[in-house]
Amino acid sequence: MQVSETLSELDLAYVAGLFDGEGYIHFSYKRHCIKRGITTAYYLALGSTQSWIIEFLKTSFGGFTYDYEPGKYNENHKARWRMYIWRVAGRACFRTLRLLEPYLRLKKEHASLLLQHETVIGKSGPRTEDEKAVLRELMVRSKSFVFSNKGHCNPPNIMNEVPQDILVGSARMNPVNLAYVAGLFDGEGHIQFCFRNNYGQRNGQIAQFWICLGSTQRSIVSYLKGLFGGFIYDVEPSKYNPAHATRRHMYTWKVGGRVAFKTLGLLRPYLRIKKPHVDLLVPHEELICKIGARTEAEKQTLRNLTVTSKSYIFSGKGRSTPRHWRTQTRNSDPDVNFVMESVI
Repeated sequence: MQVSETLSELDLAYVAGLFDGEGYIHFSYKRHCIKRGITTAYYLALGSTQSWIIEFLKTSFGGFTYDYEPGKYNENHKARWRMYIWRVAGRACFRTLRLLEPYLRLKKEHASLLLQHETVIGKSGPRTEDEKAVLRELMVRSKSFVFSNKGHCNPPNIMNEVPQDILVGSARMNPVNLAYVAGLFDGEGHIQFCFRNNYGQRNGQIAQFWICLGSTQRSIVSYLKGLFGGFIYDVEPSKYNPAHATRRHMYTWKVGGRVAFKTLGLLRPYLRIKKPHVDLLVPHEELICKIGARTEAEKQTLRNLTVTSKSYIFSGKGRSTPRHWRTQTRNSDPDVNFVMESVI
């Protein structure tokens, strides 16, 4: 199946956003563990608790999928969700990178680096000393995107300002940008709603609604703030747990109230994973944002909405796979794009 025939530009932008948030690019040049000599290993991988999105990536870009039980490698992780992994290697890896590279932001530089050396990386047979030197240097640079200040952390030049290249197109919210943000939000974002007691007032209750997205990349949360408004805050890794002192600094973009509803309205046509949660809350915008006293019927509606909203996070809806999606994925034709319908 030709990818270009099944995926639109908006679909590719969505997958690029999802990959920027949840994906991983691996390249290594090392001695083969069985055969004599040195070999290259390169692949793309993406993990999710959503089995259907992983199957969609396999159907669209090739590769294979696997999953593992929570707690398989760590007893303390038994309460976590089952993780599904998509991985693609070889020529299909470069084909996928070429399709996604125009829409990537966080991993764009890493993807471009590997694409520039596609011929040397994918070469079969013996290599010259110059080619081996190139691959060794490439492995060092590739690892720097993961472990130093590039691929996952914050480069020094964007700690206090956002680079101009990531702001291209941010002045106008075109469909490609919105599709990219929808993919990023589906992977890294969070929707929060609750109707609870207002502890600042006696016998009062308050409806709280906001959306947020956390990243170790200050640039991407600044990009979201520039597009949709809201504010940014950061938390020291060891603030709540000293054992997390070695983790990366986390930056969070957050927006609430009517601005959050406006943001979800813009992203809704492109969302996949969180679309049911958005469809639950958006029709109740006026009730959630209402100022002043509420009737008992309105309060009961908000209480029920709180319970349902939490079920999208903690049961089988918002982050794990909804039951009807499991059935559709299992019974669907392999040539069908699963739930990933085109937004055009």
